[in-house]
Amino acid sequence: MERNFQIYLPEGYNEQDAARYPVIYFLHGASLDYSNYQNLLGILNNLIESGTISPVIVVKPDGSVGPWGGVSILTLHCMEILRIVS
Repeated sequence: MERNFQIYLPEGYNEQDAARYPVIYFLHGASLDYSNYQNLLGILNNLIESGTISPVIVVKPDGSVGPWGGVSILTLHCMEILRIVS
C-alpha cells in the first residue's frame, strides 16, 4: 500500500554533504493527514534562523490511510519511513 509523507529539509541541506541532522517524526492528529500543519515549516525556519534550535529534518508521515493489518501506525512508519529517510 502506498503512503504519502512530507520531508522538511533545513536551508543549506546538501545530500552530498557529510553533515548529519536530528530527525523529528511528526505524527498528525486524528482526522488529519500529513499535509496539515503547514505553519510548522515557517516556525522551524524561524527557530533555526534565530539559533533557538539546531537545523533538523522533519518527517510528516500520513497516518490517515488504513487498515494496518494489526500493525500500529508508529511501527508501520518506523519500518517504511526509516528505510527511506536513512
